[in-house]
Amino acid sequence: AGPNGGPLTDLGENHLELVMKADEIKLFVSDAEEAPVDVSQATANLIILAGTKKHSLKLSPVADSILGEGFTMPDPGPYTVVAIVVFPGKKPFQGRFTLPELLALLENTPHQKG
Repeated sequence: AGPNGGPLTDLGENHLELVMKADEIKLFVSDAEEAPVDVSQATANLIILAGTKKHSLKLSPVADSILGEGFTMPDPGPYTVVAIVVFPGKKPFQGRFTLPELLALLENTPHQKG
């Protein structure tokens, strides 16, 4: 797992960490030394495969090295997520994540008791 608790994909020059919560998805981008990468001009497209269903989501910069978007997972896992990150003037790069444990992770999210 990466420093933010999500699965980490090593793409050589860059590392991607995917953090999925009950209501949002964040993609943390770092360099080969795990230093944050400025994503203020970048975008990312996610393709989320959940069972037989496919969802697409566009992420925008939410912090210096974080692309994110609000999203509620409508389907139980397991999930395969393909992240395509695009920086202006550079070749896009792609990371793949398999999240069999996401449903358990979401079920462990604290709920308010009534």
